[in-house]
Amino acid sequence: MSELSDIHRLLATLLEERAATLLVVSTEELNQKLTQLKRYLKAGNLKAIDMAQGLKDILQGNGSVQEELKMMSDAAEALDFEAAIVQLTSLTEKL
Repeated sequence: MSELSDIHRLLATLLEERAATLLVVSTEELNQKLTQLKRYLKAGNLKAIDMAQGLKDILQGNGSVQEELKMMSDAAEALDFEAAIVQLTSLTEKL
């Protein structure tokens, strides 16, 4: 029984740590990041890859856009910036 208590305690600690690492940004800041990412994608700038990953981190708790986030990030990593723009547009409309 002691092991079960230890597991529950560890899970609670992990959940607290996970919640503490979630990034919180204002709507204005998020809009700025989305706009900047779109500029990078249109320009074919490789900074778009890192920015797409950053958006995944920021929006990880928002289940409604996870599919678009993954598809957009995957497209950016594959250097398919046109497809990434399409997914970014879809994602932005859902927010």
